[in-house]
Amino acid sequence: MAKKRKRNGKNDRSNNRVKENNTEFRKAMKAGQLIRYASRHLIAKASLPSLSKINRMQSVLMRIIKTDGISDRGSREVSKGDLSLFRGFDIN
Repeated sequence: MAKKRKRNGKNDRSNNRVKENNTEFRKAMKAGQLIRYASRHLIAKASLPSLSKINRMQSVLMRIIKTDGISDRGSREVSKGDLSLFRGFDIN
C-alpha cells in the first residue's frame, strides 16, 4: 500500500516553479522550431544541422526569454526579450 505524501506550501511552490520553467522551455523550443523551419532551405544548403547546433540555438533562446522584463515568470516570451543576443550567432 502506497503512502500518501502530505502537501505543504514548499512543495506547492516548487511545483509551480517547475511548471513555470517547463512553460518557458516549451516556448523556447517552439521558437527554435519556427526558426529552423523558416530557414530550412538555407540550412539544407549549408549542411545538416547537428544536435549541438540546435542545442546552442536553444541556449540562446532561453537566455532571450530570461531577458523579458515585461512578463511574469512562466509567461515570458522570446518576442519580448532582448533579440540582440542572436547577433553574431552562427548556425553553421
